[in-house]
Amino acid sequence: MSTDTLVAVVGALATIEATIVVGVWMLSSKIGDLRSDISELKAHRDAHADGIAAVTSRVDTLGVDVRSLSERVAIVEDRTRG
Repeated sequence: MSTDTLVAVVGALATIEATIVVGVWMLSSKIGDLRSDISELKAHRDAHADGIAAVTSRVDTLGVDVRSLSERVAIVEDRTRG
């Protein structure tokens, strides 16, 4: 193998290595971005879950209040009839 061929092969291998290094760096950067996005989405999900739980609790409370008012109305209606 001639010196020129050996230099060309080493140069090609160095180019391939550099391409791989840059590709791995870009992939790890994208993975970091995705992890950040996932964390942000989880925070939004948790905030929505907390909001839904609060609304559900309030609806349950209102349901109890409505039943209580219905019972009171029924009592008043009974008294006015009787």
